[in-house]
Amino acid sequence: MNLRLNLSSLRDALHQVKNSPAVRMAVKQYPLGRVLLFAVEHPQITIALVVVALYVTIVVPATIFLVTLSLEDVNVQQTVSATGLPTSVKPGVIPTHVLPALEHAAEKYRVPLQFLAAEAKVESGFNPKAVNHGSGTHASGMMQFEPGTWNGFGDPLTALDEFDTNPARIAHYGGYGVDADGNGTASVYAPADAAMAAAHYLRHLYQGYGHNWKLASYWYGAETQAYVRAVMRDMAGFVPPAEKMGPTADWFIGGKKGTSVVSQQPTRLTLSTTAWAPIYAPTAGTLTVTYKPSGDTVQWQNGVGLVSLTFSGGLVAWATTGTVSAGQLIGFTTTKHLIITGNVNPLSVVGGSLPTWVRIS
Repeated sequence: MNLRLNLSSLRDALHQVKNSPAVRMAVKQYPLGRVLLFAVEHPQITIALVVVALYVTIVVPATIFLVTLSLEDVNVQQTVSATGLPTSVKPGVIPTHVLPALEHAAEKYRVPLQFLAAEAKVESGFNPKAVNHGSGTHASGMMQFEPGTWNGFGDPLTALDEFDTNPARIAHYGGYGVDADGNGTASVYAPADAAMAAAHYLRHLYQGYGHNWKLASYWYGAETQAYVRAVMRDMAGFVPPAEKMGPTADWFIGGKKGTSVVSQQPTRLTLSTTAWAPIYAPTAGTLTVTYKPSGDTVQWQNGVGLVSLTFSGGLVAWATTGTVSAGQLIGFTTTKHLIITGNVNPLSVVGGSLPTWVRIS
């Protein structure tokens, strides 16, 4: 009712402006009045001008913003998508006081242990009590969580810039904080809780950004190329390099000391190896990755199509589908058993100049 009255009053006022000479003269004395008078006398032109103004002030800036965001994402994809690791890196050791927490978290969320450890090293130097006062929101703990990510952004404590320790409330608000050590509280300063939360968050980022661990690292941390390079450098220190055996590189899984044959058939091999053992490509070829909750499947085919091998069982891919080079890291075993099937005997030497696929000795 009030709306109808207001619209009726507006129509009456516009009618007076349009048809009363005295009112028109009075209105013309003011700049805004002249604009109003033009709008009354030329409604179609006015509507067109309003549409153009809205387009220029809203649609164009929004389009520019979206295009810029898209280009930025493409740039990030292009600059951190490579799956190789730095070479000539000093070997590193994961500290024993945080190793069990990292192992448990890596196993639960199928995040490469060496990658998770590298994140912890770059974020805090493996310090469970670290607090970064320069972050603006005092990122804390071994994995440097901020309250919003730990608590969930709807948690009342997030607005106070405080960390919640109530697992049920954190879960309610969609935070990543968790009580992994079973003491009843979710503490950002407890290695087990922080590692489990970080593994969950990294797995979420990995799945959301095209199954790319480097992109997951980029968005987890400082969102800079330097940050990703630091993580990859430290990760390389935790990963045993592909071993050279004579003039050619052998496909080395887990190291000779920790690997043995469980069963062998003409084109099927089951290995017992160490968890988180790296798998390297022996020659250049094409990789196809199938992502599965129970364990990824990685199929490698050499450049001339001579050999096709499929790795399945307990495995998490590191490389993404595409071309790989000799000696490139393509995945990790996540359990102590790995099944390799192919169109050749996985233990055989193929084509004379190609290396042994898996050397057990």
